[in-house]
Amino acid sequence: MFILGVNISHHPSIALLKDGELILYLEDDRLNRQKEAEWNIGDRMQSFENVARYTKHIDHIIFVSYVKDRFYDGIDYDLIEQSQNRLESLGITHDELHFHKEHHLYHATNAFYSSEFKEAAALIIDANGVLFNDWSKCREIESMYYFSETDYEVVHKVYGIVDPIFTMINNIDPVPGQSSIKIDDKTILSCTMGCAQIFNLICWTVGLANEAGKIMGLSPYGDAKKAGTEPWFKFDEEVGIWITDNKNILNTIRRCFNIPLEPQKFLFEPSANLSKKAQEETEKHTIRLIQELIDKTGTNNVVLSGGYFLNCVNNYQYVKAFPEVNFFVDPCAHDGGTSIGGARYVWHNVLKNKQRYPLKSLFLGG
Repeated sequence: MFILGVNISHHPSIALLKDGELILYLEDDRLNRQKEAEWNIGDRMQSFENVARYTKHIDHIIFVSYVKDRFYDGIDYDLIEQSQNRLESLGITHDELHFHKEHHLYHATNAFYSSEFKEAAALIIDANGVLFNDWSKCREIESMYYFSETDYEVVHKVYGIVDPIFTMINNIDPVPGQSSIKIDDKTILSCTMGCAQIFNLICWTVGLANEAGKIMGLSPYGDAKKAGTEPWFKFDEEVGIWITDNKNILNTIRRCFNIPLEPQKFLFEPSANLSKKAQEETEKHTIRLIQELIDKTGTNNVVLSGGYFLNCVNNYQYVKAFPEVNFFVDPCAHDGGTSIGGARYVWHNVLKNKQRYPLKSLFLGG
């Protein structure tokens, strides 16, 4: 049986399972040489050419995305159709198609089923998850799950600001009149930013848009105290979660650059100070979230995924903070890895196969 996972958002990628084992993973930018470029109508979609080397028939195809809100009901049907046409042009046939409005779940399935844990809790932090609904101004930014064999349950989800830069510049209140709204025991809508979104905001501010890794790299050269001592998170008593203090974050940014919030030409010292502040504040917040996850699930096995956990500097801090916890950090924590997660989701959670194939190597290209 062949299962193909296809990520059609940024970091477009494919993942091919043969009887549950990952035999091919390939990001299209490795072939077209355009870093993180999204697929558009008319693109070659070169990754599919490698599938033909392994099979001419696919039993299940799952299309994954963070669900682009610029398309009707969030699904890019044109890209899905183009993908099918591309496979057909290569002589590859297929049976069942899957597309579910999930994103963090596929980060989680990739992390859990790539690990060797028989059961584990998953913490996912990403800048762009799915919208709460088609008209909502909130996207999933923090998600917690519990996995065992072929089953999973949602432990907790926080939906935060869709576009923090636009929202903060234009003073928009995504949850009018309230900081947060508790939808049910597991779901909260909030004006908070996720840790990944904080990094996106800092990148944009210091003139390094889409270069979150450089913010991480700058942080050792900075002094967080020079950026300011105000905390960037506060506890929302009404709903019982920690949320960003957006006013404090804005004040910190303006203090570092002494001007209204706008993208900057790169200035080393204030950028380094702001980067250090972002590292320290998000480290404290994620440690709180990991403790909450352990308390809610009662397990000492924790998997981490989503773009924020590419932050290898802070990943080391979690090991120090929780010496009794067994951590597995998804090596494909970025959105490209969701194609693997989607394929594993079909194999384990849809088809209910218990046979596991933990990730042994990242040398899976065509």
